[in-house]
Amino acid sequence: MTNVGGIDDCEVTLSSGITILTGRNATNRTSFLSAIAGVLGGTAAMLKADADYGGVELALDGETYTREYTRQAGTVSVDGDPFVDEPEYVDTFACLLEDNPARRAVERGDDLREVIMRPVDTDQLRDDIRNREAERDDLRSKLDDLEATVDRRPKLERRRDERRADLEAVEDELADVRETVDAFDAAEAEAEEAESLLDELEELRGQLDDALDRKDHQESELRSLRTKRADVAAELDDIESSEEELDELDQQSTRLKRRKREVENEIDDLVRVVEFTEDLLAGETSGLRNVEDEGDVAADLDPSSKTMQCWTCGSRVEQSDIDERLETLRNLVTKKQAERDSVESDLTTVEERRRELERSSERQAELRSRLDELDREISHREQNVTNYEDEAATLRAEIDDLQEQVEETGSLREDVLSAYRALSELEYERGKLESDLSDAEAELAAVADAAEERDRVTDRLSVVQDELASLRSRIDDLEREAVEAFNEEMASVLDLLEYDIARVWIERKTTNSADDSSFDLHVVRESDGAMYEDTVATLSESERETIGLVVALAGFLVHEVYEFVPFVLLDSLEAIDSDRIVALVDYFAGYAPFLAVAVLPEDAQAFSNEYDRIPAEQLG
Repeated sequence: MTNVGGIDDCEVTLSSGITILTGRNATNRTSFLSAIAGVLGGTAAMLKADADYGGVELALDGETYTREYTRQAGTVSVDGDPFVDEPEYVDTFACLLEDNPARRAVERGDDLREVIMRPVDTDQLRDDIRNREAERDDLRSKLDDLEATVDRRPKLERRRDERRADLEAVEDELADVRETVDAFDAAEAEAEEAESLLDELEELRGQLDDALDRKDHQESELRSLRTKRADVAAELDDIESSEEELDELDQQSTRLKRRKREVENEIDDLVRVVEFTEDLLAGETSGLRNVEDEGDVAADLDPSSKTMQCWTCGSRVEQSDIDERLETLRNLVTKKQAERDSVESDLTTVEERRRELERSSERQAELRSRLDELDREISHREQNVTNYEDEAATLRAEIDDLQEQVEETGSLREDVLSAYRALSELEYERGKLESDLSDAEAELAAVADAAEERDRVTDRLSVVQDELASLRSRIDDLEREAVEAFNEEMASVLDLLEYDIARVWIERKTTNSADDSSFDLHVVRESDGAMYEDTVATLSESERETIGLVVALAGFLVHEVYEFVPFVLLDSLEAIDSDRIVALVDYFAGYAPFLAVAVLPEDAQAFSNEYDRIPAEQLG
């Protein structure tokens, strides 16, 4: 590992079992454990404050895992391929350092449920429940449809048997009719001629019907076109348009634009005169000269009485006269500006009216074009109606002639055709019965398939319902298991460490909602043979730290963290005496292949020499 926490660079080999990190405080033991937690997938490790890059590499079982830290623009980014991508499990249940959430929750008296259940993604669980509920509803709906299909089996079987019986009866009738038809073989030519005449008559009648249908269609289209033409003509009549007014507006626009330019020119001339005069009076232009004597007291007291001399003509005039003339010019400028605004307003009105008339003129042209188009279409449709009427008249005449011929062969035709008609009808009936029988048998096959599908859907529905029940009870089951695990482990640890506590246990309290449950921590002591409940606040620091570690161990077991995180990391155990640290570490070592614990030198002496030891000097 390089530039992590307070470590510059170090490489350490950890054996399975317990590894003791010995040394005083501030000797990088916590940094080393945090680095391991980081490469395992936790968030404890931090980049060295004076470095821009750092990293941790873990080689385990032939695989290499990494965690890299890079500082850019004051922000540290984390990258690499850690052992697991489960930071909540590592931080809460494997990395049991001083700031471990379970240890701190006990110290603060927080609800322990939030800590133990933290890795459970309740939102995902709710999504899974909703998905299973949706699938269950779909399966139920599908099962209802399949049941309805299967329930049709008796009715379909009756229908199949009835069609079979009807088909046998029709086959018998067909045999009799064929004998009758065979008797007319001698008159077959005459019968065929009579049949041909009848077919021709039916064909002509069909052609007449088609011609009349086409005529009716053309007449319907014609009525629609005439209605459209009337609408277009009415709109054309309503449009207001006047070429004379448009010409007059063009002339007005030209006059107003010309007048606007004239007024603007006059305003420019007047403004230049006013500005020039103001500059003269201000002394910025040498056009006027003060001819009063330097000692003229009246001029000093009343500047407007001063006499000015024009350098161009030499005339003398008082300044007050110039001021009056200047005010007159300013008023004239204001008047001309008002005139210009009035002209602009009139010009806007004229232009708007002109555009309105232009739009009307364009619309008139469109409507006239549309009228011409409609007139052509109406003329075409009228011609079609005439043509179809002529065609219908011709067909009626042909039908009348053919009708007479058909009536002459009526007797022979009726006998022969009656037999052939009966034969045709029976063959048609047989075809219908065969088709209906085939449909019934196909539907019965579909019912058999539906029965098999019903069984499959029923099995899947049972599985989904079981999964749904499991999902709904998962949080409840996990909480129950967590409470049982803590209570069992806590009882074992209390017996092992021999604290002066009769019992420490968690009571799970629930409401109607699983999300509203809570874990209440109870401490029971014994005095003079009597049991009484104490509070966490009265526990020693050693007792609180032990309880916090057991809370983390309960989560480690309930969430089966040992299945995917082979490390447990312990630190900041100074509040616990040496013998109890040894017992607690031995106890925890039974749940993880690797256990690394940081202890002070005096506490390290209590451990057996069989354990691997890493002195602080190796943690560079």
